Amino acid sequence: MDTKPNSKFVFSVILVCVFLESHVSLAADTISENQSLSGDQTIASAGGMFELGFFKPGQLSNYYIGIWYSKQVVSEMTVVWVANREIPVSDRFSSVLTILDGNLVLLNMSKNPVWSTDLNSTTNSGSVQAVLLDSGNLVLKAGSSNNTLEPLWQSFDHPTDTLLPGGKFGFNKITNHSQILTSWKNLEDPAPGLYSLHLAPDEGDSCIYLWNRSRQYWTSGPWNESLRNFNMVPELRLFNDFNYSSVRNENESYLTYSINNPKIVTRSLMTASGQVQQLTWLEASKQWNVFWSQPRQCDVYAFCGAFSSCKPTSLNYCKCLKGFEPNRQSDWDLQIYSGGCSRRTSVKCGNATGDGFLEKNSKSLLENSQNERALSFESCRSACLNECQCTAYVYDSSNGCSIWHGDVLNLQEFEANDGDGRILYIRAAASDIEKKRNKRMIIHVLLGAVNLNVILMIVFFSLQLSPLIAIVSTITGLLVVIFGYFLWKKTLGTKSKVAAGGEMNDAELPIFGLRAIIAATNNFAEANKLGEGGFGPVYKVTLPLGYMSPEYARYGHFSEKLDVFSFGVVLLEIVSGKKNAAFYLFEHSPTLAGWAWDLWKDGRGMEVIDESVRETCRLDEALKCIHVGFLCVQEAPADRPTMSLVIRMLQGNESTSLPPFKEPAFSTHKNSSPVCSSQTPTIFSHNTVTMSLPEGR
Repeated sequence: MDTKPNSKFVFSVILVCVFLESHVSLAADTISENQSLSGDQTIASAGGMFELGFFKPGQLSNYYIGIWYSKQVVSEMTVVWVANREIPVSDRFSSVLTILDGNLVLLNMSKNPVWSTDLNSTTNSGSVQAVLLDSGNLVLKAGSSNNTLEPLWQSFDHPTDTLLPGGKFGFNKITNHSQILTSWKNLEDPAPGLYSLHLAPDEGDSCIYLWNRSRQYWTSGPWNESLRNFNMVPELRLFNDFNYSSVRNENESYLTYSINNPKIVTRSLMTASGQVQQLTWLEASKQWNVFWSQPRQCDVYAFCGAFSSCKPTSLNYCKCLKGFEPNRQSDWDLQIYSGGCSRRTSVKCGNATGDGFLEKNSKSLLENSQNERALSFESCRSACLNECQCTAYVYDSSNGCSIWHGDVLNLQEFEANDGDGRILYIRAAASDIEKKRNKRMIIHVLLGAVNLNVILMIVFFSLQLSPLIAIVSTITGLLVVIFGYFLWKKTLGTKSKVAAGGEMNDAELPIFGLRAIIAATNNFAEANKLGEGGFGPVYKVTLPLGYMSPEYARYGHFSEKLDVFSFGVVLLEIVSGKKNAAFYLFEHSPTLAGWAWDLWKDGRGMEVIDESVRETCRLDEALKCIHVGFLCVQEAPADRPTMSLVIRMLQGNESTSLPPFKEPAFSTHKNSSPVCSSQTPTIFSHNTVTMSLPEGR
């Protein structure tokens, strides 16, 4: 009777021991020759900073071996290195990562190698181990893990899209091997994407941005050793907690960086949208913060793809041209626009088909264009229309005629006062143009009919009196009709916007429509009625705009921080060179503070600074003013500093870091209780800028 329980007990103990042994061994930082990794198993670095194992980035059953931050360090899954980025495996439980013939090898379910460290067996004839370090570097060592000799292989020599502190980015002159950062294809596919970052030793260690591994679209400029930054990336000198350095010797040329504060978690990333970003993890807000990024998003080559334009002030950046639609909507949903757009309706060849052109006000980098000998606008138009492969043309008196064969790339929206803008004529199908013609035709026919009836009536009644009166009346009627037509044409463009709530006139004063007035007077509530006279009742209105603090604008309450809010708006106006009134009923940001916030939280704080002084001003002072401005325009008075504190912060007398701020009042989204930490948690002083980690208040 006793044997059965004892047998069960012994069997259970054996299972527990096996379970514990497997998990203890895999919880270590090493894969030895007698071990392998598969399924949900992972290894962790000694200090618990990083983990290595199988991961699946998207919805497809594609698995990769990668390194990511442990959840104790970064709660958001963040992969920093991928081994088999080009060849995924479909079954992680049947695939294994193991040591084979002195190499670290990934075998698929058929036991065929899909990735390997690919070392020559003669160089590592002894036993080897793979060790994951707290730096995020996976190293292959000979002998025991305590071996301090140079590793046989390391992941830092083969980066994917991320450069970690201590990693190298450059060129080995002995092996002719380059460390290159190559973007993911998209957010769900780690396969090599279109954008890559290279080091150019022959150009002063400049960082070269390449599209499709061939087309250069941006350069950082040469490395300035005295300032320890790149000429085109002055932001690097703002952060004293980062040590960037350039190393050049007879063996290699490379760039690297380190962190003074070990508590800072940071990485450099080549994004799938073609930017390089320096990101830092903010534990208080549980999100990655963009410290700096280059180049500007709309300056990335072919960022929006073919037949699409980029608008720097738009949150979605890219938009297909009229008559076009996204080639892959799923990519656009992931904010990967490089696939571009295609025509909804195909065009036909020849001039007699009725095909024509649609106008597009854009900046064009003139990629894929060729000059055409044309002496006039009409001859340029005819030259394009008569060529079956012509997709667009531009004509101006200074540059002549340029036509495109194939894709039209790198179009940028421009403002009406931008002198660099040009009108691009995109070839369109007759049906697309006919829709616009039909609308115009209906308006013109109706207007002509009304004009004719008015003239006939004037003539009919006037002829009964005298010929002179008939002539004078007819001329007067024509003048009235012509004046009415031009008045109608001028107001037609503003009608829809005024009905929606308002727009700006030349004096930069808002024109309010009925819906805006109803909202501002609370549906003409009696409580907002000031009085009534010969012109009707007069109401007070409440508009969440301008320089008034939210507590006064909404409730009529005064506070000691009311003037602080107004000062913050003025401060942002000075730095940006823009008026707050110019943002009334803007598509995404109803106020200047909201517009600046959208740029700041996307890591584009530099774009808030007025373009005319951006290259010559002291960036640390300008960024400090923006930071103080955000502190002043907080929703709650308690979150705003006093004016005396504002003055001390601007004078640079503060020895502590500027406090973090929440989303400003009157921005796009409602202000809620959770704190959004400052997007650049920076210590500002009069001469230098350093960084400290913000803590939640």
